[in-house]
Amino acid sequence: MQGVSPLEHALFFKEEQKMTDKIAWDAGAEVTAEDVMVSLKPLFDEFLWGTCEQRGDTLLYTLPDGRVFRLKAERVM
Repeated sequence: MQGVSPLEHALFFKEEQKMTDKIAWDAGAEVTAEDVMVSLKPLFDEFLWGTCEQRGDTLLYTLPDGRVFRLKAERVM
C-alpha cells in the first residue's frame, strides 16, 4: 500500500479481518429487512445531507429542500 503509514495499513487490515470474522460469525443468522435498514441509517446520517428516519423496513430520507425519498428493504427469495 503505497503512500499509507504503517498505522493506517495495520488499521485497514484489522477492519478487513473484523469484517471477515463478522461474516463468518453471522453465517446462517436470520437477517430481517428491518435489520438491513438499521444498519444503513447511520451511513445516511453521517455521509449525506438531509435527514433520515427509520420506520421498520423503510428509510425516509429528506433533502434540505424538502424532497423526500423512501427506501424500502424486502427479502427477494
